[in-house]
Amino acid sequence: MALPKPPGQTRRRNLDQPNWTTLTDDDVPDEVPEFPGRKPSVAALVYWTAIFTSPIGGILHDVDHFGIARLCRLHSKAEQGKINGVELGELRQLEQMYGLSPWARRRLQWEIDRVGGPGTAHDPQRTDELQRRRDERRGRMEGTGT
Repeated sequence: MALPKPPGQTRRRNLDQPNWTTLTDDDVPDEVPEFPGRKPSVAALVYWTAIFTSPIGGILHDVDHFGIARLCRLHSKAEQGKINGVELGELRQLEQMYGLSPWARRRLQWEIDRVGGPGTAHDPQRTDELQRRRDERRGRMEGTGT
């Protein structure tokens, strides 16, 4: 499956750009929600806190908390080496579903912008400048017969 490219990175500029959601540090929730269900292990609680202190935590809804809790418990089991193949597959699927890997965020069309300003990964002006330089190099190469 071809993944959508982030804004400003498409070669064909005449195509409609998909709607990307930019997550910033402003999206980080004010407080970490309580872990649902039974008491979690330390590793599960650390992962839970990491998720909810990131910009992704700001777009998760209350109903997502149970799936995230299951993900954290499976992550804890994996760290202890007590996970089987089926549970490992479930862990990967949950990570994909909640956008916890770069590939999953791209598939969900989420972009995390922590720094901002010129020279960042998806700055359209920077992307246009790089494209202009590539076009100039191609023109020089075509002109010399190489």
